[in-house]
Amino acid sequence: MSNHAFATKWAERFDECERAFTQVIAAAERAGAIGTLSMLYASRAEFMVRVGRVREAFASVEQARAVKDLAPISERYVAAAQTWLLLLSGDLEECERRCAQIEHSASRLSDVGTLIVVWYVRGRRALHEGDLATACAQFDLLDETTQRVGILEPCLVPFARDAAVAYTRIGRRESAERLVARLEAVSAPLPCAWPRIAAATGRALLSDDPAVTEAEFATALALLDTTDQPFEKVETQLLYGAWLRRTGRPARARPMLANAATTAAQAGARWLADRAHEELRRADGHRRITDSQSLTPAETRTAALAAQGLTNAEIAERLSVTVRTVETHLSRVYTKLRMSRRDLILRGVTP
Repeated sequence: MSNHAFATKWAERFDECERAFTQVIAAAERAGAIGTLSMLYASRAEFMVRVGRVREAFASVEQARAVKDLAPISERYVAAAQTWLLLLSGDLEECERRCAQIEHSASRLSDVGTLIVVWYVRGRRALHEGDLATACAQFDLLDETTQRVGILEPCLVPFARDAAVAYTRIGRRESAERLVARLEAVSAPLPCAWPRIAAATGRALLSDDPAVTEAEFATALALLDTTDQPFEKVETQLLYGAWLRRTGRPARARPMLANAATTAAQAGARWLADRAHEELRRADGHRRITDSQSLTPAETRTAALAAQGLTNAEIAERLSVTVRTVETHLSRVYTKLRMSRRDLILRGVTP
């Protein structure tokens, strides 16, 4: 049953995958199979990230961490699952600290399976911080290593789309074309949509013909409508929206970027939400509120957390205040700024 859960995760049969994880975890809990449980909790967290359930993914990782000391063989795998969550949530310092710890341990043991996750997380962060040299170096490691050890399933560590973006931006067109060709070659017999989505996105970025770029982005978004992968849709919307802005069509980009910002913020993916807000500002759309005289410090802190998609109860816990206090602050924020909670998420608020 555990193999079935893993297989359906990569095949994008997500309802079936969740049922399988529920059944196999329950069986492992009854049997007291601690080592198996730790791996299952971490793998379930990866599934939950794929379907945009960040808070549940964090809870699953915490379950894995609670038993990892009794199953030391799973420790690196659990830590690797946590790094992607830390990146998504915007805790960049802790994410890098974890990556360094994992890399040190995994390198000594030649644990390739864990190392490729670290390289993927670091590559994605470097790409979106504009450090293309570092991003390409990480993606080169991933490409060479996965080919050498025979990891040919593109969804296992889905780095190809991001690598194609990095290679295109730094001018390594042949490297990007090679990755896209590989995705095209393997995607036909696979049941999952992601390789075809990544290939279409790569073709969009590589094309010099605006009509082709439009068509390929449209293909990617249509494929995303067939699968429940909200963060993949956010990434595609960011790429498409940025291209529309650069080609002089910011008005078309804004609704797409606003949707991306809302999706990411409501899911608790602050890293993605911040990137969407930044691209939205570049498209000359909704701007981040920074008037320190408009809000009190407490109101600004409360509004900033609401803009990340946190519930009132979560904000209260984060700020160590009551839910009633949070409600009072937000009521004043809405009145002063003349906006709703949805507007906060779309515009963002800087504490």
